[in-house]
Amino acid sequence: MKKTKKLITLILASLMAASLFAGCSKNEETPEPSPTGENVVENEQTAYKDMINYLQTNYSDDYFTNGNTPPSDVLTYGESQITGITAMEDFMLAVENGDPADIVIAAVTGDKDPIFTMIRYDGDEYHCVIDRTRDRRGADYQKPENIKGISFKYLRRFDYEVPERGERSSFILLDDDEAAKDEEITYEAFTEEHEAEEGVTWLQVCSY
Repeated sequence: MKKTKKLITLILASLMAASLFAGCSKNEETPEPSPTGENVVENEQTAYKDMINYLQTNYSDDYFTNGNTPPSDVLTYGESQITGITAMEDFMLAVENGDPADIVIAAVTGDKDPIFTMIRYDGDEYHCVIDRTRDRRGADYQKPENIKGISFKYLRRFDYEVPERGERSSFILLDDDEAAKDEEITYEAFTEEHEAEEGVTWLQVCSY
């Protein structure tokens, strides 16, 4: 199972290579994560279905164009603004304490369409679902049956001074490599590892 997950995360990392630093920075473009469900086991299906239903039920296609103020419990970024950082900080604090928690992340595309990511920590694993069905230029537009999920054992956070941004940013990763979960890594090594693709065992879900 672990070998399969490692291969899948390599595929994910390759697909995301062009957008490593897209993240949640107000100066960057929307990230392009592509979740896969190839590693989903039977007893995890319910968790993903509940998360998919939550995103489909509670968030609309006009999330970024309805004129409403984004909810404070969602990390929302795009159009030169970012809100909901406190929600992410609360999520990080909860999981550090071993408490089950959810976080929803909303990113805007160039056409002002929303892409939603949801992470659920159940006290043991991190389950991730990325909903791209509202992206009008995306392959999964209006195809909720294509939403998949992937799970990881660890959540990693790195804080770096990022030259390209001219500011300090936090990078949130989901990882399946126990040996690397407490590893300290420089920003330069972090970028080189991603660009090299080989050996990458993580999925970047956000940076802000």
